[in-house]
Amino acid sequence: MMVALGGVSGLVFGATNVGVQVVAYVRSRDLDPGLFVGVLALVFLGINAVRVGAASAFGLYPSIGVALLSVALAVPALGGVFLGRRVRPRIGDRSRRLGVLGLLAIVGARLLLDGIGIV
Repeated sequence: MMVALGGVSGLVFGATNVGVQVVAYVRSRDLDPGLFVGVLALVFLGINAVRVGAASAFGLYPSIGVALLSVALAVPALGGVFLGRRVRPRIGDRSRRLGVLGLLAIVGARLLLDGIGIV
């Protein structure tokens, strides 16, 4: 069932870019934190697999080497998921939330600065 949810979520996100809504829906299911992270990891892995496959099929990569590099770069992301799974129980909820909010603020600032041409 989780594989089906991940596949459908990836298809919906890739087609409509509604990642926030997918995350909100999965969060509304009151899953165990570990399962929640696992489901989202599968969703985003599926999304990226579809994107790489579609980009390859439509000739959007300049070479097969670049397409293979895109696939290879999923490995560090998966490693991060497994590492995070081990670290998460050792970090308190408040610290984890503050860390996530801090990272989101950095990403948002970077996007904003890039959008106005500063970065």
